[in-house]
Amino acid sequence: MDFTGTWYIYEMEMWNEDYFNMEVPAYIKIDSNNQGNFQFGLVSGDKNGKVVDYADGEKN
Repeated sequence: MDFTGTWYIYEMEMWNEDYFNMEVPAYIKIDSNNQGNFQFGLVSGDKNGKVVDYADGEKN
């Protein structure tokens, strides 16, 4: 499954929309190499990772 792209956050359990869209529309961006970044509210950061296929067929 390809998760590449910019994913906008439209709901969060602990914060309301006024906070998580405070500076920019809240998002998670994933590049083709599974690197990326995110921002919501006043929180921003980078991410790295990979998709793993498990023997039971689940992907994480």
